[in-house]
Amino acid sequence: KEKPKNNNSPNQRNHSSDDIYSLYENGFIIGRYQSVGKIREKNEDALLTLTYNIQSDKQNLDLGIFCVADGMGGHQYGEIASNTSVRVIASFLTDTILNDILSNGNELDIKTVETTMREGMLEAHNEVKENAPGGGTTLTVALITNNNITIAHVGDSRAYILLDNQNELRPITRDHSLVSRMVEMGRMTSKEAETHPQRNILYRALGQAEDLEFDIFSFSTGEIKSVLLCSDGLWGVVKDDEISRIIQGAPTPQAACENLVSRANELGGPDNITVVLINLPN
Repeated sequence: KEKPKNNNSPNQRNHSSDDIYSLYENGFIIGRYQSVGKIREKNEDALLTLTYNIQSDKQNLDLGIFCVADGMGGHQYGEIASNTSVRVIASFLTDTILNDILSNGNELDIKTVETTMREGMLEAHNEVKENAPGGGTTLTVALITNNNITIAHVGDSRAYILLDNQNELRPITRDHSLVSRMVEMGRMTSKEAETHPQRNILYRALGQAEDLEFDIFSFSTGEIKSVLLCSDGLWGVVKDDEISRIIQGAPTPQAACENLVSRANELGGPDNITVVLINLPN
């Protein structure tokens, strides 16, 4: 896990050409950053990024696996749960999808990817139950290729997309929290949910139930410029429109991530903060 370097304001970040070069990973340009925040004593978030590229006369593929998890539970079980979840899902996807590509050069079938993602989430769920009894974690995973994105999600970490030539940052995941469910049912407004005392209570999380449902869906990369994954230490503190402005005002995804974390800390940093930002290949 990366540790925060400082809490400079978003307009005070400077990055050398070496910094920018180091952010290129295969066809993706990636930023990632974490902070324990200003209130919490330990970090229960986890992130993971894994990229692969092959170019030949027969195949040209960029593939990335990106994960954000936000653990919960006392006695260190929160950090064990989040760390376990990102390692297990990435290992499962590597052993199945990536190994199939490497061994056989097979093209990715979206239905197969979604089925595999579901199996990987279940594997992570079982591992969290075994290794962090009483603990739990959110888990948001993006498997991105040249043409498609598959999201697997449980909890209230989030995935967003930013479209080419548009300023709107669009959330694409649904929070599995009690207040979000009440908003969906029309029993509460979105404004009321922002300050509700039970806004952090989840009804779905890895390690928290015997039979757990996951949100899994796919869509074309199309006009998507960037994908953002983050824990609620960011989106619960910094508004979506400001997140969008910070991303678009930064010279690189890494600078954007550092600026986003700094801004969340400037606004009080009440929770751990984790951000992964991926600019897609042109």
